[in-house]
Amino acid sequence: MKQYHLWGQFTRNFPPIILALFTGYVAIELLGDRTIETLETISITPQPVKPGDKASILYKGRQSANCEGIVHRWIIDSKGTLIQLDDANVFRRDETAAGVFTFTKTFNVPLGLAPGTATYNANVLRWCNSWQQFLWPVRYHYTAKFEVAAP
Repeated sequence: MKQYHLWGQFTRNFPPIILALFTGYVAIELLGDRTIETLETISITPQPVKPGDKASILYKGRQSANCEGIVHRWIIDSKGTLIQLDDANVFRRDETAAGVFTFTKTFNVPLGLAPGTATYNANVLRWCNSWQQFLWPVRYHYTAKFEVAAP
């Protein structure tokens, strides 16, 4: 009879213990390393760009973790017109010494950009595990100014 009583206490306390362990695991995974990268420079070449041509964006920085993600990109031209660019996937990339990375992305400069100073914008969402991917990705926002030549 005594043995049954102990088993009843164990089974009654087991679900809250499992729930607490699971919640702790999720919190550690979500809050773990929230500083994945530090961008040092972002530049666009050539300068000035011409509508209809190709341009390259060069990212240089440091990363503490090699995680996947997606980049939502857009350009705001000198007249304030917002032009959406295709989203770009961020793949795990090879790291060099001390987590330094260099990444280049080429894009077609949209036709219809007004001549003058334009701003390239990128919202980056990165995740190192499934919890971060679906619940709370790491977010960054980058901008780079560049000149648009008259067509």
